[in-house]
Amino acid sequence: MVILDRMPTKDRLARFGLIVDNVCGLCGTGVESRDHLFIDCSYAKGVWRAVLSACGLSYVACTWVEHLHWLLANLKGKTLRVRVLKLAWTGFRYLIWEERNHRYH
Repeated sequence: MVILDRMPTKDRLARFGLIVDNVCGLCGTGVESRDHLFIDCSYAKGVWRAVLSACGLSYVACTWVEHLHWLLANLKGKTLRVRVLKLAWTGFRYLIWEERNHRYH
């Protein structure tokens, strides 16, 4: 759902006329979209930096496409590092989406 941009983010709900307020609930700035939630949001950036730091890495993407290219380049193989990164990325997406939902409900 994340990669295909099919998540019910506020920008998508606003396009369908379901909501009026489309500001990110995590950082309070920017329009909540997939790209904002996982790339631009200051809250998400802080979480992703902490995750990567725990894995001994440092990287911040500027765009969703750049982020995917980095993931594709670094998530190849079956080493322990790659497995940990795959789990970290999955956990990161889950945590951000859960925190977002928790703040709205």
